[in-house]
Amino acid sequence: LELQSGTVDGIDNVGPDDFETVAGDSTLQLIERQALNVMYIGMTNTFPPFDNEQVRQAFAQAIDRQRIVDNFYPTGSEVATHFTPCAIPNGCEGEEWYAFDVDAAKALLEEAGYGADNPFPTVKLHYRDVVRGYLPDPNIVAQDIQAQLQENLGITVEIDVMESGAFIDAANSGSLDGMHLLGWGADF
Repeated sequence: LELQSGTVDGIDNVGPDDFETVAGDSTLQLIERQALNVMYIGMTNTFPPFDNEQVRQAFAQAIDRQRIVDNFYPTGSEVATHFTPCAIPNGCEGEEWYAFDVDAAKALLEEAGYGADNPFPTVKLHYRDVVRGYLPDPNIVAQDIQAQLQENLGITVEIDVMESGAFIDAANSGSLDGMHLLGWGADF
C-alpha cells in the first residue's frame, strides 16, 4: 500500500500474495532476484528420538522437499541443497543435503531400532503462525510435512502452533522437544 501510494520508492521481499497486485499495476515493477533465505526443519538432538543421528537422517530423507517447494512456494523458488543459499558467495560449499529416498529412510529407522516390535513414537512439529520470506504459509507447510511423514514412514506428527515470542525463545534455548520450522535469511 505504501508503494502504491508513493510514500516509498521501493520495497524488498514482496509477499507472494502481492505478486499479482504488482504485476497488475502499470506504475509498479516486480524485479525478481535470487532468494537470500532458507527454510529448515530443525530437530533438537538432545531429546529422544532425535538424539539418534539415524533418526534425523531418516526424517531428512523421508520428506519430499521438492513437493513442498512446488506446491507452497512462489514461482522461482528452489529446493535448498545447503544451509545457506547458493546466491551467497561460498554458500553452497561442502556436501549437499540428503536426497528424498523413502526406502533409505525406512532402512535407517530399522537400523535405529524402530519397527513392528518397537513402533516409532508420536513426535511434535512446533512452529509459529507467522509469515516469513522463508515460510510464506507455515500452516500448510506444517500440514504437508505431517502428511508426508505419515504416508512415507507411518509416523504420527502432532502439530504445535506456538506464540511467536515463546517459539523463538524455545528454539534459541534448545528446549523444543521435537521438530520445528524456522529459517535463515542473509543478515548483513
